[in-house]
Amino acid sequence: MPPRVVAAADVGGGAGDWYASLPPVTRLWATACFASSALCYIGLLHPASLALLSRAHVLAPRLQLWRPLTSALFLAPFSLKFAFELMWILQYGAALERGAYAVRPGDFAWMLAFNALALTAVSLLAPPLGLVFVASPMVFALVYVWSRHNPDQRVSLFGMITLRSFYLPFAFLAVTVIQGGSPVNDLLGLAVGHAWYFATELHPRASGGGRRLLPTPRWADALAARLAALGGGGAAAAPAGVAFGGGGGGGGGAAGRAAAAPEPADDGRFRAFRGQGQRLGAGGAAARPHGE
Repeated sequence: MPPRVVAAADVGGGAGDWYASLPPVTRLWATACFASSALCYIGLLHPASLALLSRAHVLAPRLQLWRPLTSALFLAPFSLKFAFELMWILQYGAALERGAYAVRPGDFAWMLAFNALALTAVSLLAPPLGLVFVASPMVFALVYVWSRHNPDQRVSLFGMITLRSFYLPFAFLAVTVIQGGSPVNDLLGLAVGHAWYFATELHPRASGGGRRLLPTPRWADALAARLAALGGGGAAAAPAGVAFGGGGGGGGGAAGRAAAAPEPADDGRFRAFRGQGQRLGAGGAAARPHGE
């Protein structure tokens, strides 16, 4: 991974400063995902206690209502899959929250909630799909929405193929299939991400600026405002450097998928962590382990 370019005037250089600079909703989701995997790693939790195992575990009479939430907060046990998907949350989530949703962070929180609810419904209504954790498809949906908001940005796969970011999710899907993984999670994430983008962007445009099909509830605006007040971060500019590809396809492809964003122009200021970026996979991309 090439080092990110961070202006010394903006960030003090420590991990705490970097963490505090993350947008609040992205920071909360990433922190919860890390915490759930860490608790499972040290044995305080078991992934089965977080999963959407069946409708019987969520609905009456057992009423294990925490499962839809925890399923959206568990990416995978500590592994390459976990590391890459966490980085994709930080990269694409931060880019969206600082960019397309900069003036309406409540919409970003509502997007994540909608994606989680829609995927949970799919899991409970279609058990044969085996979707017991919805966090990975949520990451793919995040990448899809980012690609629709930045369709003309040029990205590179493995340092060999350059394409518009509009096609990035489909390229990741192809990589998953080529590496022998199941495309189910990626396809579900793509479908949910497109449903969100259609309801909130395409439909209002087609109807001449009409009402969005998924208006943001007040609680989402209140949550985003509360997180911003508590954390106070996220004011820094969107990071440049590597744009990591997303998606939690259920078995292959994640660690072999990456995209590089253009280097920022030199404005003459001192910059920490400056270096010559190299595209991940340029010298033989590592494949994500099959099955987690």
